[in-house]
Amino acid sequence: MSDEVAFAAVDFLIQTSRNIKELTILLFGGELMMRFDLIQRIIPYANKKAAEAGKTISWDMTTNGTLIDEERAKWMVEHKVKYLLSLDGAKEDHDRYRKFPDGRSSYELIMERLPMMKSYQPWMGTKMSVTPESTLRLRDNLYELWKNGINQFIIGYAHGLD
Repeated sequence: MSDEVAFAAVDFLIQTSRNIKELTILLFGGELMMRFDLIQRIIPYANKKAAEAGKTISWDMTTNGTLIDEERAKWMVEHKVKYLLSLDGAKEDHDRYRKFPDGRSSYELIMERLPMMKSYQPWMGTKMSVTPESTLRLRDNLYELWKNGINQFIIGYAHGLD
């Protein structure tokens, strides 16, 4: 999303939300942390515009977690951005469609960073996409993620697959 569209969307929301005082913005789609520079500008802008209109905004985000380091995790907690992770189960099922371009496991990196992320946001949810290959292991995948500290599961089928 371009900067112009992001700022225009915030302005549109605040202008058209009429008498609604508590707004929520969900940042979703693609890997948002690739545009952390925009996130760092749009959130303060939106919060200021909302306050000027007598409103508040709560922030939610879905991310694959691979770009969340300590600095970003700290910034998000300071700006009250709650996020959940795109995790599709245990390593085999998650990495089936979510490896890095060079073949490395994104699951391993997320699990390595998960304790740090949970130190800033103890509640940690996941948006879990179930594929035809992982359907029979759904229970095991849920258990694996729960053992690693995931507290909430939003489960849906993977789009674009038979």
